[in-house]
Amino acid sequence: MVDLVQIDILVKILLSTIFIMVGLIILLILLILSKKYRRNKEEKVRKIFQSIIDQTLFNYLFDDDETDYIKESKLFDQYFLTSRFFKKLTLKSLVTLQNNYTGGYKRKLEYFFEEKNLHQYSLIKLNSRRWPLIVEGIRDLSSMNYKSAAPQISRLLKHSHSMVRSEALLGMIKLNGITELYRMKNSDINLNDWLQCNIMFVIIQQKLEDPGNLDNLLDSSIPSWRIFALRLMQYYKSSQYQLTLKSLSEQNADPLLKIEIEKWKHLI
Repeated sequence: MVDLVQIDILVKILLSTIFIMVGLIILLILLILSKKYRRNKEEKVRKIFQSIIDQTLFNYLFDDDETDYIKESKLFDQYFLTSRFFKKLTLKSLVTLQNNYTGGYKRKLEYFFEEKNLHQYSLIKLNSRRWPLIVEGIRDLSSMNYKSAAPQISRLLKHSHSMVRSEALLGMIKLNGITELYRMKNSDINLNDWLQCNIMFVIIQQKLEDPGNLDNLLDSSIPSWRIFALRLMQYYKSSQYQLTLKSLSEQNADPLLKIEIEKWKHLI
């Protein structure tokens, strides 16, 4: 009799376990299908939004009589005012185009950025508690050459997160040129290889001119800044800098500088 009772209990436990497992499997399947549905729906919406954005910006840049732009912009404005996702895609498209165009087209994109108040949208990000959003805001504003944001970005040079400080430095260079390096040469920002490569990319992309006196960066108390000063001098290849490099190679200079100079010795 006892054995039958135990068997009955075990059967009930087994059946309960099976029902729970089946229920969990069904729930998991529903969650996967729901997530896939939302992703597919978002992708479909993204394609529709992107098409409207691309057409609007194309007409804005290249349609001389602006007829098509005005027609397309009505639909654009409708979504722009009601959808945060649409606004985010618009900003992303603007930054991409800004990096690919020059001259008058860049200035038109910058005007569009301000006309649609996207600078306000980006400025809000600078006050976020999440550092990735702050970085995103800095990139938006500096890429769109919104110089009025320089004071807010400058304050972020002292942010507690290293990525924010690094991005703020890049942003200030985009907005004000290489002279920003002079101001920050004794800051606590470490010019690691990643940051140096990004600064060089900005210099090359924006065709920033040599501000002169790059050898002043050799006075920095931070080794990585002194090394980067040498790399900048080699990039600009001014005769003034060649004399500086030659003088340093003959002096009892910092060992790290001498190693760097040795790499460029054939140019001295």
